[in-house]
Amino acid sequence: MESITASNSVSFFREAAPYIHSHRGKTFVIAFAGEVIASSQFRQIIQDIAIISTLGTRIVLVHGTRPQIDERLARNNHPIHLHKGIRVTDANTLLMAQEAIGFLRIRIENLLTHALNQPSLTNAGLGVVSGNFITARPLGIHDGIDYGYTGMVRKINHTFITQQLDANNIVLVSPMGYSPTGEAYNLRYEQVAISAAKTLKADKLIFLSDQPLNLPTNLP
Repeated sequence: MESITASNSVSFFREAAPYIHSHRGKTFVIAFAGEVIASSQFRQIIQDIAIISTLGTRIVLVHGTRPQIDERLARNNHPIHLHKGIRVTDANTLLMAQEAIGFLRIRIENLLTHALNQPSLTNAGLGVVSGNFITARPLGIHDGIDYGYTGMVRKINHTFITQQLDANNIVLVSPMGYSPTGEAYNLRYEQVAISAAKTLKADKLIFLSDQPLNLPTNLP
């Protein structure tokens, strides 16, 4: 697993470019925090990811949402409740998380589509596909705290993602999962990325973040 800050991610991708051909057909899971999406360098990061994909690397992107959810909660005078670095998600927070995810998904898809259709790139029909790839379960109660609609990954839809990668598409995975009974759960993008990388047997798992990764080991 590699952790890269937004400030040096552009140089990382460019330094790696001479070696990208050796990764043709390999699977990369690239996860970026919500802070990275909000940074001025995000457009360039997306352009570099598009270049890597056109060179034959199979790309799965996972995005975070924390600052975007916090912004919506603040605008609505709703308290931000974290316990051990994990959001406690009540019904109103879940709604704002869904709004933030929908907004970010559209933005990322638009940036990727634009990057893939630059005249300088021969994208060979590359597209961007997002969808419901995650079955989730509730995190439950820990230390007397009910995490509400905060969830854990139960299963990644390996077959659906692999089909899209085989069709030369970039797969965009958002941190929202659904139970078999239709309940929605707010997920941590870090856990989504790790679960996806394990399920897909990815060759590389790369995190882009401006802060240390929050991967607690004392919760399931």
